Amino acid sequence: MNKKIMLGIIVVLALTGVGLFVYQQGSSDPQISPTATPPEGVPTGISNVRPECQLSGRIVFIADKLTRSDGASFVYQGVMDSHDTLNWSINPAEDVRVGPNRFSAIPLPNGKETPTIAFNQGKPSLTTYKLSASIDYPYVVNNKVEVLNQKCTGTIEVKIAY
Repeated sequence: MNKKIMLGIIVVLALTGVGLFVYQQGSSDPQISPTATPPEGVPTGISNVRPECQLSGRIVFIADKLTRSDGASFVYQGVMDSHDTLNWSINPAEDVRVGPNRFSAIPLPNGKETPTIAFNQGKPSLTTYKLSASIDYPYVVNNKVEVLNQKCTGTIEVKIAY
């Protein structure tokens, strides 16, 4: 074989060997660094913020299905999950629908809403009621998620004026 061809083959083989050696040295296994993991059984995304809420004002029924708000408001802070639920109660007890009752349709984490209310059985039997509320929310307790309940401060007066 020609000396030039033989020399060329040796140079190519030598360069290939050096290239493979350098490639293997630069491609060591990736370093795995430990990362914080949540406690076992606790899903990620659960907030450690306790929501708060305040009720104030009055809702006046001026006809069967017509109301006027006299400053009635539901104010909330620290609601971090759109799946949190709002529980309403009326005293004395009546069959009513009140909203909002879920945070998925209102701005988070803080806001102010005017509640809506409807009596399910026609004209209520009394003329004055007190509307109160609380929030159900997930919270980590002893490394487990529990649904806790936070009562709102204040009430909304509901007046039947027809």
